[in-house]
Amino acid sequence: RAWVGINLLSDDNQNYLNSLANKSFDYVQACLPALHMDFPEYRKLVNQFDCALLVENLAAETLLSTFKELDDSERYIRMQDACKLAKSIWCWEQESKKLTDLIQTLNEH
Repeated sequence: RAWVGINLLSDDNQNYLNSLANKSFDYVQACLPALHMDFPEYRKLVNQFDCALLVENLAAETLLSTFKELDDSERYIRMQDACKLAKSIWCWEQESKKLTDLIQTLNEH
């Protein structure tokens, strides 16, 4: 019954700044548009599939205006559709092929 996934983190931690939370992919698998911090790895995902909104800071005004963007039902549906496309690519079945290929390449050397 969730309406939006939320992944809001402080930018004072380098680990957060340069990582991806598993829940970001859980939201995609559930076709649930999400709010993420505007960190580099999340920006890469959103640039590939417009399935989330990015926030620059945790100020109440910023969060409120970002949540209001999801009130646009057409945009919300487009984001859900983007999740449907992304979930077939951002999944273990696809990622395991990349890992297998990498291992084979390393074994050949």
